[in-house]
Amino acid sequence: MSHKGRAGFNQYSKGASHSSRMSRATHDFSQASALNDTLQIQQTHSVDSHVQPKKPAEDSQYMIERYGMSWADSESKTRRLLTTLMLRSQSSHQELLELDSELKVLANRITNYTSSSSDHIDASKQACCLLERVLEMKADFYDRLDSALSQLNDLSSAHSNTLHSLESEKMRVEALTKELGQLRTDYSACRDANIAQAASLTDTQMQLLETSSVLENARKSITAFSTENSQLKESLQITSTELTNVKNAHYNQITSFETLLERSSTREQALLKELEELQMAYINERDMHVAKIESMHQLSNEMDALHKQLSDQRKRVRRYKIRMGQLRRTAKELRIAIQRNAVMAHNDDLLKQKDAQIAVIVKKLEEYRARAKRVSAYECKIASQKGEIERLSTCMSALEQDLDRYKAKRLRLSAPPKIMTASKDGKMVQLSISDDAPRSEGFFASTRSYCTVI
Repeated sequence: MSHKGRAGFNQYSKGASHSSRMSRATHDFSQASALNDTLQIQQTHSVDSHVQPKKPAEDSQYMIERYGMSWADSESKTRRLLTTLMLRSQSSHQELLELDSELKVLANRITNYTSSSSDHIDASKQACCLLERVLEMKADFYDRLDSALSQLNDLSSAHSNTLHSLESEKMRVEALTKELGQLRTDYSACRDANIAQAASLTDTQMQLLETSSVLENARKSITAFSTENSQLKESLQITSTELTNVKNAHYNQITSFETLLERSSTREQALLKELEELQMAYINERDMHVAKIESMHQLSNEMDALHKQLSDQRKRVRRYKIRMGQLRRTAKELRIAIQRNAVMAHNDDLLKQKDAQIAVIVKKLEEYRARAKRVSAYECKIASQKGEIERLSTCMSALEQDLDRYKAKRLRLSAPPKIMTASKDGKMVQLSISDDAPRSEGFFASTRSYCTVI
């Protein structure tokens, strides 16, 4: 398994940290939504139909000096942020669905390769490579999930800042409401004083007329502020509705994220279990192969011993054949000598000497006949040993078929092959084991040549 694959597997083992991050993000988003609902309720109950008698131009100038932007700019900025949040959430959800489909395709490919491993030589290696690729894609999935969560946290913080600005606006509206109450109190006092002095003071009546004109202007400004306050209420309601929709979409995405995590963890556990089963099967096949190799070593040692005995017996047969040739030549000489002795019968002394020589030669012939009998016994023994060798060659062919049957499994499990090869050196046959040739060559071809030599 590569380093990146191990890193992906370790990151998968830390899935609880991702769940905790997701839960923290959900908690922050819920707190922001609750704060927005609280602000909306307080705004509805605290703002009346009358506000501080400031002129609209003065109020707009105050907001620009206080916040650096007007209320319309702030509202448009908030809506843009909410739109960006929804688009990013949708794109992240789409990417996660695509990644889940890719993981399904890879899991199907791993299943197909595992089922058809008997037809492929390196199926186990390919399965390991595919598993590493799955782990790498899991790591990529968690990276994307971290980036999506970080984006959601950033957008949640921006939303919290917007809510804080709305809180400050609420406090300003409360201050304006207090000033409006003070103005109402002053207006009531002035109205009572004007009613008491209306009968006697003409100058006071004039002042009252001026005061009434001032109050009329204040009433107009109050009406304008009330209209603006109703517009603020409507915009706050729209913003609250959009935030509720975003909260629902975020909850749905979190649910889909958790479902994808559970599915991916289940699939990875199944793949790890299949890998363990393949490893156990490989260990069993390796042990069986080691036992077969040991039996083949024993058979090769027995064949070496039989071959040495056979070579020794062949040497003895050659020596006996040479002696038999010498005996035949001696017998021929004896026949010639007998013919000559028939011609030279008149010489008794010579005949006696020849008779003595003939007696000695006859004894030697008897000895050689006995040796010839022993040689024939050795030849019978050699013939029986040839039958034994043929039986061993039959056993070796059976072992060859068994090894050919286990060859595919051993190559599939990527075990280092142990191949037996044979080399003929003169009259002796030596067997050796090497790792640099295919199993179908070397040992079996050398076994057939060994049987041919025998």
